Amino acid sequence: MAVSNFVGIVFARTLHYQFYSWYFHTLPLLLWLTAGSYYYPLVMRISLLGAIEYAFNVFPATPTSSAVLQVAHLLVLLGIRSPQSLGMNIVETTTRATPNEET
Repeated sequence: MAVSNFVGIVFARTLHYQFYSWYFHTLPLLLWLTAGSYYYPLVMRISLLGAIEYAFNVFPATPTSSAVLQVAHLLVLLGIRSPQSLGMNIVETTTRATPNEET
């Protein structure tokens, strides 16, 4: 549920400051989901949380704060989307030849 709400925020056409009040509670969880990926060490996850907080605390919004928010949201979304964060093991699959049956 948190991921689907976050996807809606990422692709929303406009964001209002009120939106932050209902999805900021899920940000630690979403950033925790990126822990399985080697792209998101703890320092980066905390930095992303800080960047999102910074972007929403700038009033009125500036081009810089909007760009910071978009980049931070996209990085979180890409981290959530990675197979490692979803608990999927990527295993090489090989095709097995079926033995010929003699009739």
